[in-house]
Amino acid sequence: DDVFKLYAGDNNYISGAKLKELLDIGESVPFTEAEITQMLCAFDREGKEEGLNIFDFEDFMHSGFNDIFNMRQESPGMEMNRPLTEYWISSSHNTYLTGNQLNSSSSAEMYSRALQTLGFRCVELDCWDGKDGSPEIYHGHTLTSRVKFEDVCKVVKQYGFERNPWPIIFSLEMHCSQEQQVVLAGMLQAILGDTLAAPLPAGTTVLPSPVELQGKVLLKGKSFATAEVEGDDEEGEEATGEATGESEAGESPPGKKPSAKIAQELSDLIFLRATHCPGLREEDKMAAHEMCSFSENKTKKYV
Repeated sequence: DDVFKLYAGDNNYISGAKLKELLDIGESVPFTEAEITQMLCAFDREGKEEGLNIFDFEDFMHSGFNDIFNMRQESPGMEMNRPLTEYWISSSHNTYLTGNQLNSSSSAEMYSRALQTLGFRCVELDCWDGKDGSPEIYHGHTLTSRVKFEDVCKVVKQYGFERNPWPIIFSLEMHCSQEQQVVLAGMLQAILGDTLAAPLPAGTTVLPSPVELQGKVLLKGKSFATAEVEGDDEEGEEATGEATGESEAGESPPGKKPSAKIAQELSDLIFLRATHCPGLREEDKMAAHEMCSFSENKTKKYV
């Protein structure tokens, strides 16, 4: 409101000249008249041609035109043909929540926002048994509402790659029974189809690049092979206690391995296997498709 009043003055709208004056602040290369006209046309909903009113301006401020990153740079500005392990990947925690982690609502639309507007490429899905036999997503042991796993898959399929071609990682926190894991695996295949990346062949030593994985959804989670040793490293939530002082799984006390059983049908779809970290020595190298998570305390210990 303050910025609008400063540049609109008594006119109740921001003209093209004033918009350019605002946007050129701090820019090494001034915006062209054509670029300013493009913005005016995109947000002048009433077609006044005199400029942006307060509502137009609010839409503009929350749009990609006002992105912190350079909107003129269409490429990512870096080489995207290296193995996936060589990149920082922007990751979202409790993606489904619209507010706090205790009693806010869960919404499938938050995945669209995370992927389209906020630029995340790794999103979290806390999966639990649904009462009607259909898996659901919510923040376990809290009062947050639930959203259908199926709905999240549909949203990602429709909007996940609309503005960004790079692969999406589904970080699966699996608390479902084996029966509903089978249902969940079927939903992933039916809804995502060819978008779902096939697991890597045995013996693969290097992950594919972002270019090779464009338009693909990669599943990260416990597999049939790693379920028995998974309790030690996926501990970011255990270490912080989260909402209830329990581990995220809520299945066993700290220090004991959960007795999670992974359905073969789901295990067969896992692209990135969550596993125990054997160590950081040269001889402790993990397979290309294996990965582990650390709490902040363990990270500091390794550093």
